[in-house]
Amino acid sequence: MTDAPLPENRDSATDRNAATDQTTMVTQNATEQLGNDELPSSPTDSDEGLSYEQARDELISIVRSLENGGADLSRTMQLWERGEHLATICRAHLDGARRRFAQTQVSEEAGAEEARTTSDDQADPRT
Repeated sequence: MTDAPLPENRDSATDRNAATDQTTMVTQNATEQLGNDELPSSPTDSDEGLSYEQARDELISIVRSLENGGADLSRTMQLWERGEHLATICRAHLDGARRRFAQTQVSEEAGAEEARTTSDDQADPRT
């Protein structure tokens, strides 16, 4: 029996395509606001609702553009500044996720400790 690759979950592929399309729209909208050759280097109204995935996808696109080279210094600086801003958005999302995870761990540990204490009290006939 050979291991055939599993088919991709259509919902996750659709979600990724929708996120990519939305990221493209956000980038296009921001570019249109400032002119065809400019990217925002500071937060725009459209940046406020960027998800981690949207910011990451746009950042990846910017990194690829910078790696390909060919842009003049002004354009390169615009891309770099936009990339820094997007990295800050990604970092904020990740920091929030880490905090939520840590809070969940603390809550679970406290619950487990309370369950052990209750169990020990019930098992000990002297209490």
